[in-house]
Formats: sequence, structure tokens, C-alpha cells
Amino acid sequence: MSQHIQVDPKIYEQYATYHALGIRVKVPENTGTLKSMLRVAEDTVRSHPATYLDDHITLWREAYRSFGSKPSKYLSSLEALVKRVRKGEELPAINPLVDLYNSLSIQLGFPAGGDDVSKLSGRIELCFSNGTDTFGDDHQMVKPGEVIYRDQDSVTCRRWNWRQAPRSFITEETREAYFIFESLLDDQSRLFNNEEAILNAMKDSVKGLEILGVEKYSR
Repeated sequence: MSQHIQVDPKIYEQYATYHALGIRVKVPENTGTLKSMLRVAEDTVRSHPATYLDDHITLWREAYRSFGSKPSKYLSSLEALVKRVRKGEELPAINPLVDLYNSLSIQLGFPAGGDDVSKLSGRIELCFSNGTDTFGDDHQMVKPGEVIYRDQDSVTCRRWNWRQAPRSFITEETREAYFIFESLLDDQSRLFNNEEAILNAMKDSVKGLEILGVEKYSR
């Protein structure tokens, strides 16, 4: 059975250390929030040494720079969340599934995202744009060479994990979602050895959550 995301071999050629953990889940409902989980995650960032976050953030900055995106202007999803927390801001509570992956992202130090599976068209691809890809309701043209996620219709996330297209957002109506946790670290064990902890946190935090599948991506 093919994986949910097809990683273009050119991604591994350019970013040899790239690896990711994909998790497909199902929930009976997705209402309410996980405010307490977000607050605990924020406390983790503020109370721990910066190196477990900043070393990885630096790698993502280098990756963004390599495909022409100024890292001081376009932040990886991990850096964007961490920056808000370090400024003393609280992360917004949106809905359980979104709060879940945002909390785990900053607690563990990996960019994380999620799509509503029902809103996707065909298989997702992680690749370099060929210059004909479009993004958003206004059909923004994506420059060639930018790292993107796309399905059969259009780009679902720009600049790797910078900004998601609203059409695949996880909302209160979402019943099935696919999460991705990404890493550029040399040591794959830091992500993959946390698989059980991530799965347990998901099941413990969201009532009725069912794990439908787990996939590992690496060269």
C-alpha cells in the first residue's frame, strides 16, 4: 500500500537528513479546545534550555534559504510557534486536533502540521515546485524551486511548512486527519523514538481518537 505522502527523490538528494513521521487519525468529534495542553507545552519551551529547539530551527532556516525564501521573513512552523511563546504570548486554542499537533510540535521540537483528509484530492506530494503550481483561493503562482506540498488540485502548503492552504484546514467538522512531524536532524532516533509517546499523547488528549495508521519517511 502506498504512503499518504509521496516524497520526491530530489528532496532527499538536496536534504539528505530529511525524515518525517506521518499519523492518520479518526475522531468522533473535534469540538472544544486543549488549552491546558497548550499551556504545558509553552511552559516546556520557557523552562528548558534553548538548544533542543534552536539547533533544529537553524537547520530549517538553512533549508529555507537554500530554496530562496528569506528565513527572517518566512519562518518554519516550529520557529513561528516558538517565537510567539518566547515573546510571552499564548498560542491560540483552535480545536483539539490543531491544539494537539501545535503542543507536540513545541514540546518535542519538530515542525508539525495536519490536513483534513476529506478535503484533499488524491495523493499528497512533497516536492520542488515546477513554477506552474498555484496556492490559495486567489491562485497565487508559486516560484519554481520552492519546496511545497501539493495534491492533484493545487498547493496545500507553501515553503515546506510555512503556510497551509485554508482549503485543507482541520476544523470542528473534521473527522479524519493526517498529521506530519518533520525533521532535518542527523539523528533520526530523536523523532522516531518518540513515536509511542506521540501516539499515547494523542489518544490521551482527544476523547475517542483512533490511530488509523503510522508511516515513516526517510531516505
